[in-house]
This record gives sequence, structure tokens and C-alpha cells, in this order.
Amino acid sequence: MPTIQHQIKNALFVFCFFFSVSLTAQVTFMKGNFVNSQNVKVECLIKNYDWNNYPSEIEYKLNDSEVVEKIYTAQLQSFYIYETPHYYKKYDVASIPQQPGGYSLKSGLQLLKVLLEGKVSLLRNTDDVYFLGVEDQSPIPLINYKYINDQTQRVERNNSFRLELLNNLKCHTITSDDIRKVSYGEKDLVKIVSLYNACVNSESKNYTSKKAKAEFNIKLVGGVNLYTTNLDLKFISPRNADRMVDLSDEITLQSGSESNFVAGFEAEVRLPFNHKKWALFIVPTYNKQKGFTVYQPLSHLFSANNYETGYRGDVIFNGYSYIEIPLGLRRYFYLNKNSLINLNLSYGLSVTAGSDPSITVNWNENSVRLLHEDTTSNSSLLRIGAGYTFKDKYTLGVNYYAIKSLSKSNTNGSLSVILGYKIL
Repeated sequence: MPTIQHQIKNALFVFCFFFSVSLTAQVTFMKGNFVNSQNVKVECLIKNYDWNNYPSEIEYKLNDSEVVEKIYTAQLQSFYIYETPHYYKKYDVASIPQQPGGYSLKSGLQLLKVLLEGKVSLLRNTDDVYFLGVEDQSPIPLINYKYINDQTQRVERNNSFRLELLNNLKCHTITSDDIRKVSYGEKDLVKIVSLYNACVNSESKNYTSKKAKAEFNIKLVGGVNLYTTNLDLKFISPRNADRMVDLSDEITLQSGSESNFVAGFEAEVRLPFNHKKWALFIVPTYNKQKGFTVYQPLSHLFSANNYETGYRGDVIFNGYSYIEIPLGLRRYFYLNKNSLINLNLSYGLSVTAGSDPSITVNWNENSVRLLHEDTTSNSSLLRIGAGYTFKDKYTLGVNYYAIKSLSKSNTNGSLSVILGYKIL
């Protein structure tokens, strides 16, 4: 019988195989432009991967019928994908004086992401350091970090970014108290720089407003489980002075193929990057496992003092209800405007609802009566799945359970087919 480690390994292999095959799914080309090293602006279609980091190259084509070309971002002065937050521009960042705690800032020519554009712009580098962009000046770094003071050995913070804001955003609508309340983060910095631009009658173009936000979905789900119940039992001879021989035997019993209906809900969070292709989810569902009886399944002979004996009996497993709670990661792939497919991997547990499961052994006449115990030690599950979504409303999913331990039994290798309807 395959070990749990072997089942986990097989499940992960299958998931990774289908995941790698599906990576060729569609990524959209969108209108945009780039400025090359000769300061020539090129209108084109740029492949939008919705990067969560800074791209080292972009793919583009001059129109729909042209071949796809690549260019390294190190060769560009800027590039922008229209109607998205992806606007990057090259700046020459000056070195800064020595800072407490040995802090250093990357200097020289580098691509910065433009978060806000106006008389004063807000920029950010690959290390999540923010800058003020002022015309005819090198970007002004907004420094904020923790360090250990060599004198006191205490953790202190260099938040000199507020001093830079105070010196460079002078206007009657901005007070020192406003500056003091600014936190070092995109939201607060965009707000204070926008306030300054409005005060000096300069229009601000906020590229962060086009940034995707996390999406929360609730779905009602229902379907069917297809499974075979496995009972892993261990029989041992009771500690008895009259026992002539010690006996220990482990067996696995199986029911026939069974099915049961499941119902519940799914809560999903689509993460705000890579076109919301990644999601976290949890799917509590109510299940009911059927009981079964195996008649005279036990047969064991042994010899003691030239005498053969054995045991024989019926095993009765009662059915019970449980709530399955998988928590997992899902990867979506776009087929077209109305259709998505997904692969998912989840791990979770099962909780008994109502009466606990039990195993009863009815010993036959003239058989050796032994103590029995189940060897299933936990209630956990590991599953891989694939699904289809239509019009962001209706879903169909198929799941394979590499592991599904249910207190006194397991249904490893079971399948489920689940339908879903989005209500939120």
C-alpha cells in the first residue's frame, strides 16, 4: 500500500506538471509606448504581465500583425502601458551622505516607477524607497529606516523623509502638522504630494489609482464525492495469563465504491497582481460518509504447542457526518473574456459533525477474541484540483484527494465533482 509520503509526492508532481504546461496561457498585449536610448518615442503594443516587481525586459509589437520583439529596460528611457499603473522612467539618482547605522542607497542611472506625476512627482525604486521628482533636479530620496544606535544599543528610526517633505512641499494648505502625520507608504505619500500639486495649481496624474485591488468572492458550492472507505485496523492479543501465544496483526478493509452529496460555500481572495491570476481560498463543506459491514473478514491461523487456532469475526463501521475545511492556493488562466480555467492545491482537516465514528467487531463462535484498535492517527486532507469558470459566475471543479484521513478511516484516492455559483 502506498505510503502517505509517496501519495504527497505524486500529488505535488501532478500539480506541478499541469501548472507548467498551463503557463502558456494568454497574456494581453495593450497599447503603450516606450522611449529608447536615442530619445525616440515608439507607439506600440506591450505585453502586460502585470508585474509585481520591476521588469528587466518588455515584449512588444508595432501592431497586431507584427512579430513580437524584446527589448531590455536598461536600454529604455521610459515605458508606459496605457490605463495601467505600469509607468517606469529612468533617472540618475545621486549618492547621499553617510547615514546613521551604515544605511546606503543605490545611486546612478536606474528605472524608477512613477506613482504620481505633476509639478512634484512621486517615484519608487526596486528597494521600495520613495523619491520626490522635481524638475531639473536629481530625485530627492525620502529616507525612512530602523537601525541600532552604536552608543545606546537601542533600535532607533531615521525618518528624515518628513524633513524633505517639509522643505520641498511648501504651500499655505500644508502645515507642519500635516507632514508629521504622514506615514511612510504609498497611500499617504501620494495624498500629500497631490495636495501640494493642487495648492500650486499643477495637475496630478495618479497612476496608483489604476492599480488593481484584491477581489473577495463568496460562492455557494455543491456536488458529489466518489470514494472507497479504507479501515486500517490492528488486532492484538489481550494481556492474559492464560494466553498461550502473543498475536499482533494489522489489516486493511475496504468498502465498495460509494458516493455522497456535499454542500457548503467557498470564500476566495483574488490577489491584486498578475491580472488577479493568483487566489487564496477556503471551502467548508458538509459531508456524510456511509457505514458498512464486512462479514467474516478476519482469518488468521497460528500454531502453539502443536495446536492450530485462529480468529474470525464481522467488522461493522458506522457512518457519520463531518465538515471538510480545505485551505489552498489557486492559479487562474484566461482562455477568453468569458472563460477561465484554474489549477489548485489545498491542505486542510475534517471535523466530525454529530456522533463520532466507531468500529465494532462481532466475534464468531469458537474464535480467538482479540482487542482491536484503528491506526488512523489524524483527520487531514491533501488535494489537487482543476476548474472552469464561466462569465465570472458559474464554476465547475474536479478534485483528487491524495490524502483524506477521516478519524477512524481514510478515503485516499477519492474524487469530487463540485458546482459553484457566485453570490458576492
